[in-house]
Amino acid sequence: MEYRNFEVVFDLEEAFANSPRIDKEKGVIENVVILTGNKITRNKTFYTDKALTEAAGRYNGAKMFMDHPKQGESNRSIRDYGGLYKNVHREGDKIIGDLHVHEGVRNLIIPVA
Repeated sequence: MEYRNFEVVFDLEEAFANSPRIDKEKGVIENVVILTGNKITRNKTFYTDKALTEAAGRYNGAKMFMDHPKQGESNRSIRDYGGLYKNVHREGDKIIGDLHVHEGVRNLIIPVA
């Protein structure tokens, strides 16, 4: 499988809650911030308190993809599949979970984390 080179252009500081722990052997990144509420996102979305509460349940077991779909695309490519979120919960204005990284892309995701 071939991957595009990428450049990290966003500040990743808010991507982790507390102190992230990474289990390289199992491919688990703990305390990943999945969603942050009470602010306007880059795509002009505002997540309300109610939306955050509902999101915690929806994200548990959700697939993580390594990139957002292109505008107008509704189907996701298996090439972008990165893993699953587990142990998802809400802490204040953040939805946090543990990312279980797919074995085939650990060499890309773990070093960035």
